[in-house]
Amino acid sequence: MNKSYNMVLATMCLALLMPSALNAKPRTLQQKMQAATAAFSKGQLSKMMKAKKAPMKQLKAADDYTVFGYDNGGFAIIANDDLVPAVLGYSESSFDDKAGNESFKWWLSAVSEVVKKNVEEGKTIARTTKPTDGNFPEAVPMLLTTKWGQEAPFNNLCPIATDGSGRCLTGCAATSTAQVFYYHKGPKNGMGSHTIYYPYGMTSGVAISVDFEKSIYDWTNMIDVYDKGYSTQEADAVAVLMRDLGVAADMDYGSTAQGGSGTLHETLARGLQRYYGLTDVKYLEREDYSEQGWMNVIYDQLSRNLPIVYGGFTKQREGHSFVLDGYDAEGLVHVNWGWNGDQNGYYDIAILDPVGYKFTQMQEAVINIEPTPAISRISGEVSVTKPGTLRSLLEEESFFHYEGLKVNGDINATDIRTIREMAGVDENGGRTRGRLQKLDLSNTNILAGSDYYLIDKGNKLTIKADNTLPDKLFYGCSMEEISFPSAGIHNFGKGVWAYCNKLSHVSLTPAADANFKVVGNMIYNTDKTTLRAVTPLVREDINIPDGVKTIDDYALAGCSMVRKIAIGNDVKNIGREAFGYCWSMEELKVRPKTIPQLGTDVFAAANTQTCKLTVRAGSKARYASLAQWKEFTNIVEFGVTVKARNLSRIYGDDNPELTYTVIGAELEGKPELTCEADKTSDAGRYKIKIGRGTIQDEDVEFEDGYLIIKRAPLEVIVEDATRGKGESNPEFTLRYEGFRNGDTESVFNEKPQITCVADENSPEGEYEIVVEGGDADNYDLSYTNGKLTVTGATGITAVEADTMLNGKPCDIYSPTGQLVRKQAHSLNGLPSGVYVVKGKKILVK
Repeated sequence: MNKSYNMVLATMCLALLMPSALNAKPRTLQQKMQAATAAFSKGQLSKMMKAKKAPMKQLKAADDYTVFGYDNGGFAIIANDDLVPAVLGYSESSFDDKAGNESFKWWLSAVSEVVKKNVEEGKTIARTTKPTDGNFPEAVPMLLTTKWGQEAPFNNLCPIATDGSGRCLTGCAATSTAQVFYYHKGPKNGMGSHTIYYPYGMTSGVAISVDFEKSIYDWTNMIDVYDKGYSTQEADAVAVLMRDLGVAADMDYGSTAQGGSGTLHETLARGLQRYYGLTDVKYLEREDYSEQGWMNVIYDQLSRNLPIVYGGFTKQREGHSFVLDGYDAEGLVHVNWGWNGDQNGYYDIAILDPVGYKFTQMQEAVINIEPTPAISRISGEVSVTKPGTLRSLLEEESFFHYEGLKVNGDINATDIRTIREMAGVDENGGRTRGRLQKLDLSNTNILAGSDYYLIDKGNKLTIKADNTLPDKLFYGCSMEEISFPSAGIHNFGKGVWAYCNKLSHVSLTPAADANFKVVGNMIYNTDKTTLRAVTPLVREDINIPDGVKTIDDYALAGCSMVRKIAIGNDVKNIGREAFGYCWSMEELKVRPKTIPQLGTDVFAAANTQTCKLTVRAGSKARYASLAQWKEFTNIVEFGVTVKARNLSRIYGDDNPELTYTVIGAELEGKPELTCEADKTSDAGRYKIKIGRGTIQDEDVEFEDGYLIIKRAPLEVIVEDATRGKGESNPEFTLRYEGFRNGDTESVFNEKPQITCVADENSPEGEYEIVVEGGDADNYDLSYTNGKLTVTGATGITAVEADTMLNGKPCDIYSPTGQLVRKQAHSLNGLPSGVYVVKGKKILVK
C-alpha cells in the first residue's frame, strides 16, 4: 500500500496514428501456450513444473496479454500480439491480480498500456537490450532470499493508526530497502538521530524517534520468511529495522484504509546518505536515460550483487516501490514486490520505454545501496622496513576485512594507496569492499617520492615533501579515527579527509614550521585567515570566526551531521564543494556584508531544500537571484539595515526633513543624516548620507538615499498689445511669474521666442501673440499667449511708457475712475484720449 503524492507528472498525449488492425498479428492460443511452456522451462521453474501433475491452463485472458499457469503456483504472462515479445513475465508463485500487491498491479497496468499503444500504432517492440550486449554476465540469479511484507511482524513498531484499524503499514520503500539491507547483512547501525510524526508533520501527534547509532541491528535473528511460528526475538529484529528505515525516509505513515504508508525515493536516498553514511547512494530517473542506458545501469548493479530499490507511479500519482535483484539471459529482471513473496518473478522492465510514449517519467531507482556488513573484522599491526611494501605484509584473503590497522616505519604514496584501498577507495577514486575504520600512523614517517596515491581527473597526485598531507590524501575514505605521524606534519593540503563522513577523531601534530594550526575540530592556516578543514563527524554547531576570509575547497565536505553553521563577517570566498554532503544542515547563517564569492558546486548534495539560509537584512532578493545561493528555497533575513529615505523637493524650496527606515529588529540609537544640497542648489540628484550616529551595533548596515531637486515651474506671459491698421507691430513684452532665489531672465540658456502672424497689411481684428521655446536649467516652462488688436487708423502718436511711466508698471484709469489697464508697462495700444496715471492726467494723441 502506498500514499498518493501530489507530484508533477508530464502529460502523456497518445495520438492514434493508424487503425489497430493494420499491422496487428494476434498470436494463436497454441503460440501463446508454447511461449508459456518455454518460460516454464527456465531455471528453478523447470524443476517445479516437472513436479506438477495438473496441466497448464489459462488463468486470465486480458485484451493485451494472457496468463497461463497452475492453480498451486507458477504462471507466465504472454503478449497477445506478435508485435511485442512473447514473454512479458513469469513467476513460480501463484497468480492473483486481485490481491493487495499494488506494485504488481502497477506493472500489469503499465505493461498492458504500453502493449496496447504499440499494437494500435503498428509498432514492433524488440527486446533490443540484453545483458550480453553490454558485456555483462548472461544472467544473475535472484539475490534476495527474503519474502517480507508490510504488515505484522514487520510493522510491529509502526504507529497505531488513528482510524482504529491497528498499526500503520511499514511502507513499500521501507520494506524494499530492509530486504536489500538484509541481503548485505549490514550495517551494524546508523549515524545520528531523527524524529518524524504521525500524522505526518503534526508535532502534536505521535513522535517516532530513532537514535541510529544506538539502534544495533540483530541480523542473526532475522529470517527469510515470517510465516506462523516465528519467535518474538525474530519479530523484534525485523520490526526495528523497518521502523528505522521508515524514520530515515521521512515516512508518511498510514493504515490500509488511509491509503497506506509512503515516501519518495528521492527522500529515501537522502535518508540512506544522511543516517547510514551511504555516500555513494544515488537517486535516478529513467526519463534521463535511453532504454539501453537505463538497462545497462540495472545490469551493472545486479552483476555487482547490488540489489536496486525501484519504483514507479500511476497516472493517479500513487507511488510503488520494489526490489530488482537479478535477471535472465533475455533481459527480464527478477522483481521482489515486497508482498510476502507473492508474484515474485522475472518481468520485462525495458519494455516500459516505447518510442513516443514517455512512461519513463514514472520510473526511478535508488542504486549503490551497499552498507558495510556487520561481520567480525580483524585488526592488525605491521612494521614496514622498506617503503612501498605495506601490501605484501598483509594477508591477502583478509585485505578487505581489516577494521583497525597500526603501521610502523617509513611509508610512501604506494603504501597510502594500499591504505586507501583498505578504506574503501581505489587509486581512481572508485569504491572497494574495504571498510577500514581505525588507522594509526603515529609511528610512521610519510616520505616524498615519484609514485602516486590517487589519480584525480587524470592527474597523478604525489607526495612532494616528507611528512606532509597533500590534497585529497584520504578523500572519501571510511576511517572513523586517524592518528597522523607524531613527529609532526609540515603541510596540510585541500580536501585531506573530505567526504570521510564517519571521521570523528583525528590526532594531528603540527611541526614547528607547519603551514597550519589546529583549533579544536578545525584546521586553519597559520594566521587563521583560511579555514582548511573541519573534522567531518562533528555534532555541535560550527561557528566560523571573524578574521577568516577564505573557506577552502572541501573544508566542510562530509560534515553530514552538523545542523547549524555560521559564517563570520570577513569571509569573502568559499571554495569548491566546501559544504558538500552537509545533509543535516538546518541553518546556514551568512554574516558578511558583501555576498561571498563561490567556487563550483559549493553546496553539492547539501540540504538546500529545507535548510534555512539566514542573510543580512535587505539582501534576501540578491541572494535569491545568484547562482548556487538561489538553490536555497528558504531564505530569511537577520540583523538590521538602516536606509535613508529617498526624498524630493522643488528648486528653491528648503530641504525636507531627512528621515530613515529600519529593516529588521528594533534599533538602539539614531543614525546621522546629511545632504550637501541647500535651498540654492541646482535641480538634480544629491546623495543623502547616513552614518552610524549613536548606533553601537556593528551588525547594523547603512544604506544612503537620494534627494531629487526638481525644476520649479515658471510661467512665461506675453503682454497684450494694440496698434493701428497699417502700422508695424509693436515690440512685444514678456512677463515672468515664478522666478526663485532672485533669478532673472539671465538664467535662460535660450530665451523664449515671440511670434505673431499679423503684419502691416493685416486688416482690423485680433491676432494671437505666441510665445514658445526657451530653456533654463532649474525651471520647467509653461506659456500664456497674448493678443494683438489692430484698430482703424487714428493719426494719434503713441506715447512711450519709459517716457510717461519711467519704466515702472502701474494701473491706468479713465477720467471717470474706471480701470483701463492693470499693471501696464506702456501706453502702447491705448486709444487717443485722456487717462489718469499715478494721479496725473495724461493725454494720449
